Amino acid sequence: MRLVGMGLVLLLALVLGAVMLRARDSGQNGRAGQEAAGAELREGEEAEAEAEAEGGARAGAQEAQEEAELTTERLEALAEAKAAGKFGGKVAATTNPAGGWVGSRILNPSTDDWEPAVATDPKAPYVYLVTTRYGVRECGSHCPTPFIAMAISRDGGSTWSNQRALCECLRSKAQYDPIIEVVPNTGAVYSVFLNWDRHNGFSTVFSKSSDRGATWSEPVHVYGNVSWTDKPELATSASGKDVYVSWNGPQGGDLYVGQSHDYGATWSQAEAERRQAVLLRLRRSRALRRNRNCCLLGEQHRLLRLEEREWRGLAPRRHLA
Repeated sequence: MRLVGMGLVLLLALVLGAVMLRARDSGQNGRAGQEAAGAELREGEEAEAEAEAEGGARAGAQEAQEEAELTTERLEALAEAKAAGKFGGKVAATTNPAGGWVGSRILNPSTDDWEPAVATDPKAPYVYLVTTRYGVRECGSHCPTPFIAMAISRDGGSTWSNQRALCECLRSKAQYDPIIEVVPNTGAVYSVFLNWDRHNGFSTVFSKSSDRGATWSEPVHVYGNVSWTDKPELATSASGKDVYVSWNGPQGGDLYVGQSHDYGATWSQAEAERRQAVLLRLRRSRALRRNRNCCLLGEQHRLLRLEEREWRGLAPRRHLA
C-alpha cells in the first residue's frame, strides 16, 4: 500500500507539473500573440499615416497643378522631337513574335499616345482601344489637351478604324486614365476616364455605347460629393445592369467605389474602411516578400481571395449622394 501511495503521489506531481508548464507556455504564447498583433497594428497605423502624408499632399489643387505641368512637359518634348526630325517616322513591325502571338505594330506613328487600354467582345470580333493623346486637336477647337482617342477593329485586331475622340466634352481642360470594357451578354461598350471639368479637380465620368462604339452617351459623374478622384477602374456584371467604378479619393489615395444598378444612369458611392485596406496591403506585401522565390502566383491568388472576403465584410464608412 505504501508503494502504491507513493506512486499515486508521484503521478499526481507529474500531472500538476505538466498542467503548470502548459499554462505558462500558453501565457507566453498569448503575450507573444498580443505583442505581434500590437506590432502589426502599429505598423499598419504607421503605413496609414505615411499614405495620408504622401497621398493627401497630392490631392486637390496641387495634383491638378502637377498634371498641368506634366502635360506642358510632354507637349514641349513632342515639339522638340518633331523639330529634330525624331518623331513620326516609320516603325518596323515585330517580325519574330513570341509563341502564341502574331506580332505587334504601331497603330499611329504620327501621334503621341499614352495610357492605352483595350477591351474585346467575347462573342464578336470587335476590339476597342483607347489612349490619352497629346499634341493634336482632332476633335474641334474645344478639344481637351490631352483627350481620349479611340480606335475600333471589327476583325479581331487585324485592321483598325480611324481614331477619333471618345468625347469632345465641352468645358473640359484635359482627359486622362481611360478604361474600357465590353458587356459580355450584350456587346455594349462601357468606358470611364478622368475629365478635368471642375475647378482644381478631376471628375471620374462614365460613358457607354450600345452601337459598338459608333456613338456614346453623355458622360455621367460617378463620384457624388467626393472632392477628388484619380486612377479609376471599371467592372460590370454580365448583363451590364450592375456597374462598379473604383477610384482613389482625396485622403492619401483612400479607396472609393461608385455603384450603379441601372446600367450607369444613376450612382451611389461608398468609402472602404481605411484601416482594413492598409492592413490588407501590409499583409499582402509581407506574404509576397516571404514567397517571392517560390509559389508566388499561388500566394497572390490566395491573397486575392482574402481581399475579396475582407472587402465583402467591410461596412462602408459613409454613403454619399
